[in-house]
Amino acid sequence: MLHAVRLGLYTIGAGTALWLGYRSVQVLNPPQPAGPPSLRPSARPRLVVCGTGWASHALLRSLDPRLCDVVLISDRNHFVYTPLLPSASVGSVELRSIVVPARELLARLQRRWWHWPQLLTESGQAVPATEWSFINARVEDVDPLTKQVHCSAVHGGARFSVPYDVAVLAVGSGTNDGGFPAVRSCCHALRSAEDARAIRSALNDALEGAAEPSTSAEERHRLLQFVVVGAGPSGCEIAAELHDFLHEDARRLFPRSLLDDVCVTIVQSGATVLNGFEKRIAEYATEKFRRDGIQLLLNHRVVEVTSDALTVMDKFSQEAQTLAFGVCIWTAGLAMHPLIRRVAERLGAQAQSNRYALVVNHHLGVVGDPHRALYAAGDCSTLQSAATQSHLDKLFQLADIDGDGRIHVYEFLRFIRIVRDEYPQLAEFVSMIEPDFHEGQSSINREQFQKWLVKVDEHSTALPPTAQVAFQQGRYLGRLLNERFRCWPAGFDELEAGLYPPFEWRNLGAAAYLGNSVSVLQFPFMDPLYGNVAFWLWYGYSLLHLFSWRSRFLVMIDFVKTRVLGRDISKF
Repeated sequence: MLHAVRLGLYTIGAGTALWLGYRSVQVLNPPQPAGPPSLRPSARPRLVVCGTGWASHALLRSLDPRLCDVVLISDRNHFVYTPLLPSASVGSVELRSIVVPARELLARLQRRWWHWPQLLTESGQAVPATEWSFINARVEDVDPLTKQVHCSAVHGGARFSVPYDVAVLAVGSGTNDGGFPAVRSCCHALRSAEDARAIRSALNDALEGAAEPSTSAEERHRLLQFVVVGAGPSGCEIAAELHDFLHEDARRLFPRSLLDDVCVTIVQSGATVLNGFEKRIAEYATEKFRRDGIQLLLNHRVVEVTSDALTVMDKFSQEAQTLAFGVCIWTAGLAMHPLIRRVAERLGAQAQSNRYALVVNHHLGVVGDPHRALYAAGDCSTLQSAATQSHLDKLFQLADIDGDGRIHVYEFLRFIRIVRDEYPQLAEFVSMIEPDFHEGQSSINREQFQKWLVKVDEHSTALPPTAQVAFQQGRYLGRLLNERFRCWPAGFDELEAGLYPPFEWRNLGAAAYLGNSVSVLQFPFMDPLYGNVAFWLWYGYSLLHLFSWRSRFLVMIDFVKTRVLGRDISKF
């Protein structure tokens, strides 16, 4: 026992000494804050990165800071750890704990300690430092022909252009409003720190409004209805966090009579929650939500959105019902970012045929770029792949088991299981063909099958729009650009053609928080995990992947504070 204690003290002492040494070097060699970026021509290549998301963060971490000048442009001056946005929306963690300023991250990454010995010449003189700078501006357009990024300043709106040698688009995607204009003004998205802050404020307003003595019973009931549209990981996690908040903190701080009207509802067009997960995980999540009192409206699609209500319709019975809400959170689907739409229009429909993302090759280069200097990563991109409709004969023959020229329900379900690995996008868009099987017929013909394949090609992206994919693409792109900049300004075609491997996504699994310190974890190499053990693994993984030690420390403090003292419901 004494030996173990002594070993622990030695370990703590050694770790403290290393940390103090590291901090001392930082104090003696502080990163110099960059001034306004110089846009004059330089001997070094200039890399312009648009966006402050997962892909751009991984890209900047992977870049060798000696090789190029970097200009980071975004209308947000921070990076945010998006997996904890649902927790921040209800106060389980503070927003300041999961964001890191873009300028701080740039300064830290440019002067990383493992590059310091390499920043000296053989004679001992310092190599001239590269310039890494940040511009807080909106990227309005990118012209691949003239290699210019057109921007408008966030403060003042002045317009200017930034020339580039290589540019990376990592601006993410928008929220698909389903064709309902009221979604943008009356519902809340969950994609940024601003969205999380707005949701937290709306929750507070709804509860305080319901607690006012002058509020009618009908209005009180409406204010205490919390609706989540979409049952993917984001939708399920925000619904779980809402349930935790309402039953752990609202129950403690608001009149108990209010809780009789409180209801959290999830509206999902598909037959299950967590569509991208295994069937047993989806069943576990469904059972967990129903046991917690979260109302699930599966196989329901939204047909109307107003300022205070949704109208949803059962896809089978065609029965409609109106859901009044105090707060509605819309997590259903993605839409093409306006910048990406403009770039796609510049490159033409022949090169860019996808309706939701920029088509990139397997080195993440934008298809149709005449200079081969424009890349895209993250949600705003999709890998170039053979269209499923071009394989119509093969796929229809595979689905039509009995050879009668029609695909029956049982044949279609078997077909989806067979092609799930080779054509994952087909399984993702099964809901698009479901109406054909339920309009008075139990089978579809070749023409209906072909129309479905056309819809899949128009809507699908080759990889799931997750932080994991964006991070892997950004890291790959950083390493690829290191190779490109090392041989700059020589040509890069040979390197891309065969010497550098194409991007390959590695599925590392998925996780979702379901409330009450319960999570589900799905791995490609083992059985899924459920319950509290899965939650602690999920929480530990989140801590490891936060952007800085400061964030890790603050999130741990927030976790303890929430468990011991509860969430802060103040609004100011």
